[in-house]
Amino acid sequence: MGRVGHWAYNHGMQGPCWASVWVGAVLTGSAVASEVPATRPVPVAELIGVRAAQRRLNEAVPIGRGIIVGHVEGEAGQYLPDHLQVRFQKVRFIPRSGPSTPFGHATSTAKVIYGRGGLAPGVDEVHCYASGDWMTRGYLFANPAGPPPSEPIRVFTHSWIGDDRKGVEHLLRRVDYDVDVKDVLYCVGVNNNRNSAVPPLLGSAHNVIAVGTAGGSGASSGGYTRYEGAGRCKPDIVGPRGLTSFTTPAVAACVVRLLETADALGGAAPKPEVIKAVLLAGAEKPPLWEPREGSPLDEHLGAGVAHLDNSLQILEVGEWGADDSTTSRCCGWGLWTMNQGSASSMRFQTERSLGPASFVLAWNRRIAGRVTQVVGTKQRVWLDTPRLADFDLLLFYRAADADADAPEHLVALSDSEVDNVEHIYFPELPAGRYRLEVRRLRDGHAQPWEVAWAFRVSGSVACP
Repeated sequence: MGRVGHWAYNHGMQGPCWASVWVGAVLTGSAVASEVPATRPVPVAELIGVRAAQRRLNEAVPIGRGIIVGHVEGEAGQYLPDHLQVRFQKVRFIPRSGPSTPFGHATSTAKVIYGRGGLAPGVDEVHCYASGDWMTRGYLFANPAGPPPSEPIRVFTHSWIGDDRKGVEHLLRRVDYDVDVKDVLYCVGVNNNRNSAVPPLLGSAHNVIAVGTAGGSGASSGGYTRYEGAGRCKPDIVGPRGLTSFTTPAVAACVVRLLETADALGGAAPKPEVIKAVLLAGAEKPPLWEPREGSPLDEHLGAGVAHLDNSLQILEVGEWGADDSTTSRCCGWGLWTMNQGSASSMRFQTERSLGPASFVLAWNRRIAGRVTQVVGTKQRVWLDTPRLADFDLLLFYRAADADADAPEHLVALSDSEVDNVEHIYFPELPAGRYRLEVRRLRDGHAQPWEVAWAFRVSGSVACP
């Protein structure tokens, strides 16, 4: 369950956002307090590790080159950013929902990501949608009897929320299908009110990256989902401060940069499960971060505050393979295909105490996605039956001076029965030999399932 703040044994430790165009949607709350003195705030680029990546990589730092983004905002006729601003002169905004006058909220969120001063200035093509049109004929329901269309968009940013309404479940399933089958990454905001519930749209989808905001112990909505599987912990991650309208595109900018590096690596690196696992494993833990018993994430802070450079360093080492048996590294990731009832492991050891240490699993919910014809009619329907595998994450320990045949001790366990992420975290990792094990339980689904894992340890570990 990921709640591993002390070296001891317990259960889980063993040895906008702007409102959507949905009818009934509510404008979100007021601005949250800054985490730093208002007179000299630390730039967001510093707080989320963008500047750290720039300092480390210099000209080689990814900036979102070649990544096409989808930007969803506003209503029909008023959803486009102000493309005439000088900062956007190298960005092509493509209106996908018809003619539009500039929309202030869209302009403000676009400034976070694109163009001069944006967190992903390499992005030069953005497909813009009004939120109502995007949910219906513009994208998700472009073909009611089929899946969402194939588009060049790689990452969506959504700084809006939607309320309880008939059809929510089908919308969430279409989003999860888009992520799982078409490898489209979604960054979606939750509400700004700490006392509000996780919004149905789009933060309750399984396969998205739901984004909140930090500020003390979390200043945005959080807790547990009520739709498509009650009790799942959202958000997945947070931005350092501000309204979720703006932390969402900040995290999306990190995802865009990660995706540029992933494309260069090739293989499994660009998969949404891998990007999500790497993003969450690289997050920095705020002082009050602490998941509840049985949950892999903090109910308001998720995995913590996004940190681009931490996550880039995890991704850059490349996928874990058989030739890693004698390497020394501080991080790693992999994508395993596992059958139900099976287990896979990776080992590492350290001769001195290290920390912090973060380990994450991420996998997708699957949607049937088949088209069938209703018996006795000519009507064709798209089947959206969901399936979800069940994985656990375990960490075993053996003292460095123990005999080779000495028993291992289970020191941490993340075993949520409803979430599609698992997370183990230690502020300090004692010297010794470790084995990280991924188990797929007998979840009733016969098909093999892909699961991504990522880890980061402050300090180098050997991989025997």
